[in-house]
Amino acid sequence: MECQLCSFSVTLCTCEPETCTLLRYGIWPATPERPQTAFSIALLELFHYLSMECQVSVEGFCNMLRWKNNLSLSEVNMLYRALVGESISQFRHHHFRCRSLSGLCPSFDDGTTCPVCPKSNGNLIVTMDAYFGLVRKRSSGSSLVEPLHGNRMFVREEDVQEYLSSHPDGSKPNEDCSNFKAGNLLRSQKNPQKLDVTGVFGVSCRHEIPLVFLNMTQGERLAYPMYIIKELLTRNQGKNLNLYVIYDIACVLSSHMHKKAEAMQQDVSLAVPAFHVFGHKLQCQVLYSTRRLKGFGLTDGEGMERLWSFLRRFARITKEMSPSHRLDLLTEALLYYGRRKTADIEVQLHHRWEKAEKVTNLAKEELAAVLKEAPASVSEHSVQRWMETENEVARLTVLKTKIADSVPKWKRVYVTTLIELQHLKSCDHDSAVADEKKIESCLQKIERQYHITRRWNQSDSIFQSTLLELDQDIRGKLVMQA
Repeated sequence: MECQLCSFSVTLCTCEPETCTLLRYGIWPATPERPQTAFSIALLELFHYLSMECQVSVEGFCNMLRWKNNLSLSEVNMLYRALVGESISQFRHHHFRCRSLSGLCPSFDDGTTCPVCPKSNGNLIVTMDAYFGLVRKRSSGSSLVEPLHGNRMFVREEDVQEYLSSHPDGSKPNEDCSNFKAGNLLRSQKNPQKLDVTGVFGVSCRHEIPLVFLNMTQGERLAYPMYIIKELLTRNQGKNLNLYVIYDIACVLSSHMHKKAEAMQQDVSLAVPAFHVFGHKLQCQVLYSTRRLKGFGLTDGEGMERLWSFLRRFARITKEMSPSHRLDLLTEALLYYGRRKTADIEVQLHHRWEKAEKVTNLAKEELAAVLKEAPASVSEHSVQRWMETENEVARLTVLKTKIADSVPKWKRVYVTTLIELQHLKSCDHDSAVADEKKIESCLQKIERQYHITRRWNQSDSIFQSTLLELDQDIRGKLVMQA
């Protein structure tokens, strides 16, 4: 595209504003009243998509035009001064309103809702996370006007600060799980003096459509996810939606909600992302893994990480912006990211369906093979019982409650001794003969004491049931020791 600075006159009429006349000619005025400079709308549209897809700043765009069209330094400086600030912000907002027809009809989609997630009577799965790369310098000034997008993506900072002041969150994460720094109030209170925004906390749906975001002024306090959850419940009130939340430290958040006796705890299911869960203790892996909890399906919960990888490239630009311009640019970036995700969402859904079928068939085949090779008679019902036992033991471990063995000690010794005897009989070593006599003597002693008239065989139902119960006890102790 050729870009040259030129002078021309435009005939204006008093029947409409000057800016409307310029828009009819396909040019964008630099100022709303008595404009002396204007830009080609095609040129600004090119800049908009370059800034969204390639994160090009206004300065970088002007320099690109200089070298491409041999502009002088004075021309580039004049172009930059006329373009930066309100002019480009207003154009971005105008471009958004034209594309989305926002404001014409309440039922029109403005890019803040997922077209696939249920709007009522279903399960709403979301993932939350914080990112500390999108900071703002305190020296970048203040704003005299509110953001053009308002609270389309970012909630009002006054509401967040009010919630923070009335919601103490002094929980210590290392009491519940590994020593995570997120959620630690002592660490969160450290506020860098040169920054007035230390990061962004947000939530997206399982299809990675951005939903709600807020600016953080401290570290990753537990009050931030609590506020986001409250906001989601308020927006979906009366829609009969079950809220499933995936968060890196869901175990800590769940403990905090339980200690504070929050009413929202009954309306929310919490889980840890599939990748992050392996950084937690075994008890948390059992209780909070998306692969073990019902309702989360194959959602990995890492959607926010992919969103941050896109959004972090705006950090170099937004850290020097005024508050309102920064929120408008980040909102535009989030809307653009959501638009990218929804453009081919049917392909994504088809791919996920094929993956779910493949994983289901593979899991059935592997489970059948494991059950077939098991030394005891094991069914899918037995596996389900093991999972329920692990969940029960993990909860008791978190509550620091000791779990009693379900198998009496003599049965435990008798079954394990029978298995050891069977193993020795299959060996040909001379030392095995002496050990076999000791084991035989031990078995006879147990049989006399507990009136066992016929020795148990591995095919007997009483042997199989005792072995399964013993296996559950061993699994429970492993969970408690982890």
